[in-house]
Amino acid sequence: MKWSRLMLGSVLAVLAFVILGCTSSIDFLDGIATDGRSETENWQVSVDAIREMTRGQPIPQHLIDPEKPMQDDTFDPNQLLTALPHLSLHQGYSLDFVYRYDGMGGRPILYAREESAAPYESYEAYQDACGVEDLPCDAYFEYIETDGTEEGYFQWLVMRVMGGQFYLYWHSGYDDAEFIASKARLDEMVDEMASTEFGEPLTSSQRRKALNIDPAPVVEITGDLVTVSVIWFTRWGGFYESVYTLTASTPHKIIDTQTQQLVPYDCQILF
Repeated sequence: MKWSRLMLGSVLAVLAFVILGCTSSIDFLDGIATDGRSETENWQVSVDAIREMTRGQPIPQHLIDPEKPMQDDTFDPNQLLTALPHLSLHQGYSLDFVYRYDGMGGRPILYAREESAAPYESYEAYQDACGVEDLPCDAYFEYIETDGTEEGYFQWLVMRVMGGQFYLYWHSGYDDAEFIASKARLDEMVDEMASTEFGEPLTSSQRRKALNIDPAPVVEITGDLVTVSVIWFTRWGGFYESVYTLTASTPHKIIDTQTQQLVPYDCQILF
């Protein structure tokens, strides 16, 4: 009888330890993603929104042929900021664009203007007003600022890399770089490129290597400097990792960019 009581006591002690251990594990995991997702998984939402907003839009013919009647329903670049809530444009300013077309390709050139100012009528008028022969495509970024959060700096780069990818014509179609911020999007993209009819599909080796990539963006804020590590893909190069160093304060400026190719790939299509 005494032995039975000792055995019972030992069993109860073990059960108490197990229960305590489980409770501690639950407390420890509280607030941590338990489905395998990273804390930045939801950052993919802004990338998806920008991609859907810019890709595949029919190009208004008057942008390529001035003799064609002007269309009123051209894309409003201010819509881009609605998909990037951690960004804001200086008060009193609006985003606009002129179209640069040279017979070999065409693309929008974004700029910021005061809301009370009339938009430029053409790319040539924009050049003349700035007084330079070849204008930078990112001048409007002096008027766009982040809210100082990690996701804000990530969205600033999304805007910089993908914001001008609408109405791309012919050779400008090479500008298809797309950020990847979630495992779900990485898997989806690999599946798309494994069965693509747009050029060569990914090989089994390329698919395997791509699926081993960790797409989670990493942002580190140190004083007045911010480093942002991102994974991106282009059909003319494959999967890359870029580490941007930019100023934390406005106007944000990119100080350095280090890029390495993770999985080489080329769709073999030439425009």
